[in-house]
Amino acid sequence: MSTLKPAASFWTAAAVIVLSQWGGAAPSVVYPLYAQRWGLTTIVTTTVFAAYPVALAVVLALFGGISDAVGRRAALLIGLALMAAGGLAFALAPSVAWLYVGRIAQGAGVGVSVGAASAALVDFNPSPNPARASSVNTMSSSVGLVASVMIGGALVQYAPSPTHLSFWLLLVLIIGTLGFASLMPRHDRFDSAGRSAGWRPRPISVPRGTRRIFLTSAFSGFVGLGLGSIILSLGAQIAKSLIHTDSALIQGLILGISAVVIGAVGLAARSLPPRTSSITGGLTAAASILLFIPAASQHSIALYVISQLLGGAGLGFSLLGGIGFIHRYAPAHHRGRLVSAFYLACYVAQGLISTFAGLAATAWGLQNAINVFAPIIAVIAVLATLVAITTRTPSIATTPIDNEPVTEPSTLSQ
Repeated sequence: MSTLKPAASFWTAAAVIVLSQWGGAAPSVVYPLYAQRWGLTTIVTTTVFAAYPVALAVVLALFGGISDAVGRRAALLIGLALMAAGGLAFALAPSVAWLYVGRIAQGAGVGVSVGAASAALVDFNPSPNPARASSVNTMSSSVGLVASVMIGGALVQYAPSPTHLSFWLLLVLIIGTLGFASLMPRHDRFDSAGRSAGWRPRPISVPRGTRRIFLTSAFSGFVGLGLGSIILSLGAQIAKSLIHTDSALIQGLILGISAVVIGAVGLAARSLPPRTSSITGGLTAAASILLFIPAASQHSIALYVISQLLGGAGLGFSLLGGIGFIHRYAPAHHRGRLVSAFYLACYVAQGLISTFAGLAATAWGLQNAINVFAPIIAVIAVLATLVAITTRTPSIATTPIDNEPVTEPSTLSQ
């Protein structure tokens, strides 16, 4: 059986990131319908949402370095199979219990595959420019988010079986991508000591010499996904309260504003140094989340749209900078582990913030929850900006074999 060429493997890895974001956000436009049909409270819908990042975090913590040991292809196949199981649970869901099962399976699948897919973008990058991997990573996340809220919103609004059809479509796409992933090269372009010595589940760790870079990367990702958790877990309810419509398509279009901007940032800012991206992302995210307060209190759709535009920019720059630090400076044999640790920090943020925001919205009301959580996320964003400003980065050497960026750990701040 023939294997895919590097360029095809590169785009297959990008497709996995698209589908992981699509699957993670797909229920967002359906939550109001679930709540109406099954009489669900805000805390139920937000804990369903949070089951995904919690499962993802657990899997990342135990299996985050698996692709460095068994290879990118094997990790992608396992992850896609779990994502398919999650999609099937949503496609068939007769009750809220199935939603929890689906979210846990989706989270586990993404936990296994997200580090492998991100690292594979670097391993199979057909371009001599290492920044292309970070840019495509960010744009793939945007495409997945846009597809989930816009295509999902249209299917919920106009297609039959609104709580199931979008998940059948997602399932078909996952199975198709799984077929392409099975044709990727069996081994990576580097030899991992873990592969020859055997592999077992072990807690994720950050190797010495990369810790300051990882801290900066994780802070940036924490800001991006923390902001995204507010947009996705409460965004449909905020939009509904502002525009007074039950149209899933219109709600999806509004939620999709930020996702479109994420993709635009990934394309336009792909050549920026990771430090510049992280600083820009932190400041923009802080401005975006603070605008949520007057947007909700004044019922201003204009302020909400502006906050969504700034939020997309903040999320895009934060992810581009965060993943860029690892793509550019991490050694190849640690890259899968570090990318997984990066996403672990991101999804812990998403799970914690979405859960506590849902509890607050249920107990205090939507406006009061925004009043509490917006300043907290803004402060974290400013701290992330300061960390990025004060982080020293290593010099980069490019090997003549595969254009792989190589770090010099001695220049790093521990």
